[in-house]
Amino acid sequence: MLNINKQQGGKNGLAPFSKAGLLLAGLLTLGMAVGCSDGSESETVAEPAASESVATEPAAEVVEPEVAPAEEAAEPEAEADTEVEASTDAAAAAPLSAEAGAELYESHCKQCHEKGLLSAPKFGNTTDWAPRIAKGKETLYKHSAEGFKAMPPQAINGVTVEQVHAAVDYMVEQASES
Repeated sequence: MLNINKQQGGKNGLAPFSKAGLLLAGLLTLGMAVGCSDGSESETVAEPAASESVATEPAAEVVEPEVAPAEEAAEPEAEADTEVEASTDAAAAAPLSAEAGAELYESHCKQCHEKGLLSAPKFGNTTDWAPRIAKGKETLYKHSAEGFKAMPPQAINGVTVEQVHAAVDYMVEQASES
């Protein structure tokens, strides 16, 4: 048990615990709490206030490894970017098939265009589609991909702009055939 010393001026009478001992116990407790955490929370370390003096050991000199200049490190990435751009350009140049447009229509577009919800032109209805087709496909592409009036943007949540364009092509084709 603890030895209680009543001669310390009424400071709870705990003789074995000096300021250094309490500080050490606090640090050990904090170390155990941090060491036992699962790492899911961010750890913060409180810095001492300017008025507090903290005895520290001199920091060991850290030797950092030499790093290649930024120009050399950027070259492989630049080649990869060029390849991605080339494949993106090729995908943009080659429109997706009517089947891809039909798939997107069935999974996303049909919900509004089948019944004409929110003033959407009804699927296959020439009268509804004629004024929109007259504005040109580029306008239809932009409005469908980015959103227009009550229609939210469609090129989101994993749907590519090319897929949206294919769906527009499919719906325009169906409205033109009627």
